[in-house]
Amino acid sequence: MPYLNLDTVRQASGEGLIDKFKRDTAIQTALEQYGYRKAGHDEYISPNSKSGHRVKVYDEKIIVSLSSSDEGIGKYNSETGTHTANVFDLFLYYECGNDLKVAITKLKEKYPLPVKGTPSEFVVNTLEGFSFTDGETLAKQDFKPIVWLKDGLIPIPNLVLIAAAPKVGKSWYALGLARDISEAGNEVLYIANEDNERRLKERYLKVADRPNSKLRFLSGISSDRPIPKGKAALEFLIEVKTRYPNLRCIIIDTLQAIRDEAQKQDYGFVENEFSKLRKLAHQLNITIIAIHHTKKATDFDSSPLDKILGSQGIAATVETILILEQVTGSQDVNLFVTRKDVEQREDYRLSWTDAGFSDPHNRTMAELGSFQRAIVQYVKMHPCCMQAAIAEDLNRTIQQFGEAVNKLLERGILRQVEGKKLICLT
Repeated sequence: MPYLNLDTVRQASGEGLIDKFKRDTAIQTALEQYGYRKAGHDEYISPNSKSGHRVKVYDEKIIVSLSSSDEGIGKYNSETGTHTANVFDLFLYYECGNDLKVAITKLKEKYPLPVKGTPSEFVVNTLEGFSFTDGETLAKQDFKPIVWLKDGLIPIPNLVLIAAAPKVGKSWYALGLARDISEAGNEVLYIANEDNERRLKERYLKVADRPNSKLRFLSGISSDRPIPKGKAALEFLIEVKTRYPNLRCIIIDTLQAIRDEAQKQDYGFVENEFSKLRKLAHQLNITIIAIHHTKKATDFDSSPLDKILGSQGIAATVETILILEQVTGSQDVNLFVTRKDVEQREDYRLSWTDAGFSDPHNRTMAELGSFQRAIVQYVKMHPCCMQAAIAEDLNRTIQQFGEAVNKLLERGILRQVEGKKLICLT
């Protein structure tokens, strides 16, 4: 019995035809067919615009336009003033007068059933569209190396969550990341929903040695309009990328600024909500860093991930999670890091400085006393050294030295080899 894919089976009712048309038709081809003139990389001049207004192509699938002359094409967002359209929207507007019934009729003519009979006579190939591979083939595949905006912490593209309790310093840490990523040559937008520009200036000048034009700010309090939420927020981010095409990172402080609070925050909705945000980051080839809160500590928190405020759908969907926990009696914080493609790290410490937080360093080393740190540094510089030589060089008695070394051995920082020779494991 012959097999038909799902789109073919649905053709009798018109279902699946639109998806097939979108798969088969390149949006650049359609734009040129309908009179759009190429005006740069992924940019075209709309035939409807007398002023030469440009539209922008994203991910070879959608176009975004700010011109009112494109009214009627695709979807219009009143909050952002943008028109968003895919290749079918162009076909619907230019060839079918925005009449869906006409469009379906034309698509049925374009995609007739490949064999005689009705759909009920065929077995549906329900496995079409899924990516199966065997272990040998998978092992031979070559993948591009991960590209980092911040080495070992922030990859691109990615959806990143930074979470901490109030007043721990998550906004300071995010601002430091914005500084570092922009100073590395990447364009960054920092959306500060709860700050005005005066406060942003004070904070920025504290963490940055000199102003950087690659870092842009959007102050929620200083703006005349609120930051869009829900679906409108996604369209807003698309428009931001349209205005700043070289943008590599968007930091949203805080996440609640763009979430649709009217929706029920159950696992299914939250997972779908964050999946859309993650997919958008990859479509736009950017990293979205969202700042979020942790909940109040309880006796039931078994891991740092349990402390993220809200549904577990958040932790299940975002790709990189950074959780900050304040060190008791200090402005320093411990940093927990986990990503879908690497093992989690729980041994980072961020030290508070006059310019915000430091880069992550070893938490265990940060908790050592000055004498213990001196021993570790000596062993690093002189591997396989004898204990007596270290004690003499540091001007300490064998007894004082022995107590400190025993603690370092117990904590797994040093190890004895070939008798009493010492090596460092950190």
